[in-house]
Amino acid sequence: MEKTAQGWDEASTFFGAYMNKDGFTGRFCKDALNQTIGLDKPSGSIRVLDNAAGTGALTFNAVHQLSQIKEVTSFMINACDFSPKMIEKLDIIKKENNVNNIETAVMDGQNLIFSDKTFDYTYSIFGLIFFPDINRGFNEMFRVLKNGGRTAVTSWAVDAPLLCSLYEAYKQTTGTEYTDSRTVLTLSDPEDFKKHLEQAGFVEVQVNRVVHNFELDSIPMILDGFKSNPFFLSVTCKLTSEQLPKFTENLTKLLQSKNTSTTGKVCLPSAAFVGSGKRP
Repeated sequence: MEKTAQGWDEASTFFGAYMNKDGFTGRFCKDALNQTIGLDKPSGSIRVLDNAAGTGALTFNAVHQLSQIKEVTSFMINACDFSPKMIEKLDIIKKENNVNNIETAVMDGQNLIFSDKTFDYTYSIFGLIFFPDINRGFNEMFRVLKNGGRTAVTSWAVDAPLLCSLYEAYKQTTGTEYTDSRTVLTLSDPEDFKKHLEQAGFVEVQVNRVVHNFELDSIPMILDGFKSNPFFLSVTCKLTSEQLPKFTENLTKLLQSKNTSTTGKVCLPSAAFVGSGKRP
């Protein structure tokens, strides 16, 4: 499910509502932009790729940031995702906000249709980590980047509370470790992350750990939102109908233990890595 368009189609509604420009994912997008555009003094016409764009958290943050740079005379963001529903939601947000410098496409991020050296900046925010072949994904991000252009990719850390609680709840429920592939934690080792960027050809590579709060009104709201998420389903599909209620109870308790909110809502400080590099 984590590597299929259909799987991510099912998650598009929650992403559009909460993983948007100003939501949880958007905070990591700002880190990625600061680690790339923030290191340069872009000017003239700029072109940006948002690969595995989801509903456009990076795309709309890039629009905002580039529009604030007076030396940038024009810019275009190409946002692609292999999930038609994600792109459909992105197009709705684009229309609602009357944004004209975004072009969208349903596209496999491992097989980009763009020519070599097309973009000044390339990004993949919690997208490339789910590619069946992440090396191919990195190579494509490098191929379409201009000489001197920069890339940024994000990945989750192993201690991100929702993820570590998910696997611990499985263990508590079944008595065994979850042994299937934990795709969502691809590139959770910063040294391995750095190595992938360098092997693709990037220089000036840096991988930085960042933490942002995941905030929602309640834990049931989190569980309801993620129940159709492919990485969540990859775990729950291994459980029997008899085990699911106990799993939900265990997961709720684990998330409650990590909740730092004092207002009655939910606040989960969540760690991720932002890896960036430059094409020579």
